[in-house]
Amino acid sequence: MSIDPVIIFKEEAYEHLENLENALLVLEESPRDAEQIAAAFRAMHTIKGSAGMVGFDHLSYFTHHIESFFERVRSGELMLNEEHIRATLLAKDHIELLLEKTPPSKESMAVSETLIQQFRRWADLPTESLAAKSTAATSANIETEQRILKITIKPSKECFKDGFDLLPVMRELSALGSCHSSAHFNKALTFDSADDYRDIDIFDCHFFLTVLLATEASQSSIDDVFLFVADDWSILTEKLDPDEAYRLGDLLLAEGAINQQQLNSILQQQPKLGEVLSGSGAAAQEEVEQALEQQKFLRSQQQAQQSRSVPSIKVPQPKLDALMDKVGELVTLQSFLEQKARELSDEGLNTIAENLMQLSSDLRETVFDIRMLPIGTLFGRFRRVVRDLSHELGKSIQFVTEGAETELDKVMLDKLGDPLIHLLRNSLDHGIEKPEQRTANGKPEQATITLAASHNQGQILIKVKDDGAGINTQKVRQKAIDKGLISATDDLTENQVHQLIFEAGFSTAETVSDVSGRGVGMDVVRTSIDSLQGKIHIKSESGKGTEIQILLPMTLAIIDGLLVNVAGESFVIPLNIVNECIETYASEKCVERDTTLVKHRGALVPCVSLRKMFALAGIAPAIEQSVIVKVGEETGAITVDEVVGQFQTVIKNLGQLYRGASGVMGATVLGDGSIAMVLDVSELLESIQS
Repeated sequence: MSIDPVIIFKEEAYEHLENLENALLVLEESPRDAEQIAAAFRAMHTIKGSAGMVGFDHLSYFTHHIESFFERVRSGELMLNEEHIRATLLAKDHIELLLEKTPPSKESMAVSETLIQQFRRWADLPTESLAAKSTAATSANIETEQRILKITIKPSKECFKDGFDLLPVMRELSALGSCHSSAHFNKALTFDSADDYRDIDIFDCHFFLTVLLATEASQSSIDDVFLFVADDWSILTEKLDPDEAYRLGDLLLAEGAINQQQLNSILQQQPKLGEVLSGSGAAAQEEVEQALEQQKFLRSQQQAQQSRSVPSIKVPQPKLDALMDKVGELVTLQSFLEQKARELSDEGLNTIAENLMQLSSDLRETVFDIRMLPIGTLFGRFRRVVRDLSHELGKSIQFVTEGAETELDKVMLDKLGDPLIHLLRNSLDHGIEKPEQRTANGKPEQATITLAASHNQGQILIKVKDDGAGINTQKVRQKAIDKGLISATDDLTENQVHQLIFEAGFSTAETVSDVSGRGVGMDVVRTSIDSLQGKIHIKSESGKGTEIQILLPMTLAIIDGLLVNVAGESFVIPLNIVNECIETYASEKCVERDTTLVKHRGALVPCVSLRKMFALAGIAPAIEQSVIVKVGEETGAITVDEVVGQFQTVIKNLGQLYRGASGVMGATVLGDGSIAMVLDVSELLESIQS
């Protein structure tokens, strides 16, 4: 099946636009950041070239002018300012419209010309010059490949007397890439006796440096480092390959520590070369150690290059979903085979079932790894939301992100974007005060919003935190009474009052604006999180800020579960929240405030009986099993008749009729074809509290 090149172009273009936006948001704070300037230039250069190849001529024409502008910025002829960045962000949004609407309308083309005139004016070059400059840049191979250079730096003998210091030079080299340096004394110096030391002028420079530099910087950037010393110092630059050809002997030979005859003679003796060279006196121990450090650096760079060059392919989402479905069917088949092997007491079949279980488990983990993406892929779009909205509201915001590397199932990641945007918008509009109000309250004028992600007991914990005014509990309560959500006599805790902001149509905004006031947003957040089998909690302190926590399962497809049985019915408890299983005697249970408690490690733990929860018939056994579970900070127990054992669970969604059932998140098919409910443990624990 052939893939439409236009579809591929659009997918890649959106990725480049995301890179452009991320680069611009960094440049807004650090306009001289050469790496981000280069990233912005590459994004425009790539889109321009690809657009022309697939027939998006107007898009190619438009991006050509932005590319030319950034070429002048990249060369140092122009300095980025806030107006440039604002216009480029508008251009980025316009490019997205040009990608969606093809061919472009007259209105879109008019917008293009308006933006182009701005970039032309800043570049201050006629179109012909811009085109020529862009072509020259392209032919010069804009994207410099990473390479390893060996730079031998021999300062002049009088460099210290002239006031030249090596440290600033080394700092500039280190800024260009990964760097390793070693110092060597001048071989012309000999110290046969103590008198030889007295003849040395301590103000003269008697050593030279060997620097290994892994960099993508151009040769001109490297030459600029030595701009003020090039006339007096000896600077020799060689290109190396980080492979095994640079063995210890080769490195010592290149440094002049030994000659070829000594190397050949010692290599025939076969022991470790470093030990032989230093032991024989052919090379000093210090020189051998320096060469070993260089060898270590070269090997680390070789490994880094290999990891960067790992090929990757793009796979459509439906294909990944189909693969996960097949893995789910394989897991169900494996369960069926395992059950049959137990029933038949066949050792051969048991071995096959165990091998299939291991294979299906490994395959499941591999498919999970393919579907998992870092949550940081969402952070870029949130930076833009915070930036634009803070300008619109006249608030100064510092947006901090943490845990960008935390991985989440791509399906869940796609559904998480909208609720997080709602939370950020709500925090900006309702939570953060105006600058003058913050100053009056003794707070810094610039507020901070933090978006953090981390792993928490086999789940994903996402926090949206601000240092704003916090939730006005009395105001929320009064609004809820006015809307009939609660009565004036209801005795609610502060946390229960805070949860009311998630009710449909609820808003504390006095006026309707473009940002908020219509009572939609937070209820959408709760609905979205519920659909992901997640939980949302609020922590707020008046005058100090609000923290909203979201707990999500790592995936909704296949989990490890603990299979339990009650009155002949099967249930599955997610294994990642199970602490242990204990025996429970009816005589040991106690009831306090209508809550059943069981003894566990010298303490009383609230428990829920599945027999009572789901009104199952039959008499409970004299000795029941209680599964101790922990969700977040809450610990509880689930009492069952029997714990069957670990079970790989393929979660299936419940039908529309049972979707609102309390305490269950889905169902799974057992090996014998029967159905087991997958428990929503966090909801069960909440039912105990309520």
